[in-house]
Amino acid sequence: MIRSRMGTVDLVPSMGDGGQSDRELRNRKHRVRCEDLNLSRKDNVKVLYQRIRAAADSVCSPLAHTHRLAMHRKWLDCRAIEISRAVAEIDDPRLTEYHRQLTSHVLEGA
Repeated sequence: MIRSRMGTVDLVPSMGDGGQSDRELRNRKHRVRCEDLNLSRKDNVKVLYQRIRAAADSVCSPLAHTHRLAMHRKWLDCRAIEISRAVAEIDDPRLTEYHRQLTSHVLEGA
C-alpha cells in the first residue's frame, strides 16, 4: 500500500508469507521524499528511482533473509510491487518511462 502526500510517498508492503515475515512486513514503512528533486532533470529521476528502490528493499527485507527459494521469490515480488506502486503514485511521466525502461526486459522474457 502506498500513502502519499505532496512531495513524499510512503511504502507499506501489503504482502507476505502469512507467517512471521507477514507480521514483520505489516509493521514496516519507509518514506521517500521527492520535494527536493526537479524531475525534469534525468539525473534527478534516477535519484528518485534509487530512493524508491532502497525503500522497497527496506520494507520488504523480512522476506529477503532466507535460503528458501519460495521466500526469495516473495521478496522479489514484494520489491517489484512496491517500486511499481510508488512510481504509479508519484505519477510523473519521466519516472514512469524510466521504470518502464528498467523493467521492460523482465516483461519481454516472461
